[in-house]
Amino acid sequence: MVLTNRFKGSGIRLSQLRWGAPLLYVLAMNLRPALDVTFIEAHRRVRPAVTFVCIASIRVTPPPRNSQQTLLAGQSILQFNALRVKEVDYMLETERLTLRAWAETDAESLYSYAKDPDIGPIAGWPAHRSKEESLNTIRHVLNGKECYAICERGSNNPIGSIELKLNGHTDMTDRDDECELGYWLGKPFWGRGYMPEAAKEVIRHGFVDLGMSAIWCGYYDGNLKSKRVQEKVGFVYHHTCDEVPVPLMHEVRVGHVNVLTKSRWQNLAAC
Repeated sequence: MVLTNRFKGSGIRLSQLRWGAPLLYVLAMNLRPALDVTFIEAHRRVRPAVTFVCIASIRVTPPPRNSQQTLLAGQSILQFNALRVKEVDYMLETERLTLRAWAETDAESLYSYAKDPDIGPIAGWPAHRSKEESLNTIRHVLNGKECYAICERGSNNPIGSIELKLNGHTDMTDRDDECELGYWLGKPFWGRGYMPEAAKEVIRHGFVDLGMSAIWCGYYDGNLKSKRVQEKVGFVYHHTCDEVPVPLMHEVRVGHVNVLTKSRWQNLAAC
């Protein structure tokens, strides 16, 4: 039995069970006695309403006696949207936004904003020319471990993207306890304070959940909107690079680099 996602739009209920070691979660879907039991390994994060779930394996075990089992994990209900699921990434939430992993089904939404020449070029990437290009970007660019689609609460349609680029995926640091913040937002949503709101939550996640000691962020000369976002969430100036290659645009630009340390973030949070 290969687990493919046919649960789009439906809630999947989980229950914490001890089935040997380690602690496992069992996915139950009207199991018939002849079917395998699907195990899911879960790691609970700091925020109690959020669970990160990773599908571990599917094994033949003594079948459940009750073929209609529904297993609960607190009050959590996870939504599956991808066609095939290996990982169900947990979400981050703010008052107005939901931050979740990108899915291939987001290609149309991504293209609707990324085709705007006012979005990508100022951040160092060309405007998308087709939905297929957006799909390829989801598959090969927006696939980082800490890359999130920004959605308005109550909607599952991405309106932007935000990411913590971990060591090995950024040229701003070579330390495992440091990362780079990157982001963009669709033009119709400018001026609403969405990006500082999303950035504050991702920064909290970086320091509290991921154990970062510093988060770096940069912007190209002239990108005043990005500069203001960074200032609003606590970043301070570190240095300027006069010649920064921008390979996707075939240009060399001036880049400004800011940093936010965990100690500064803690001091700002305490104010």
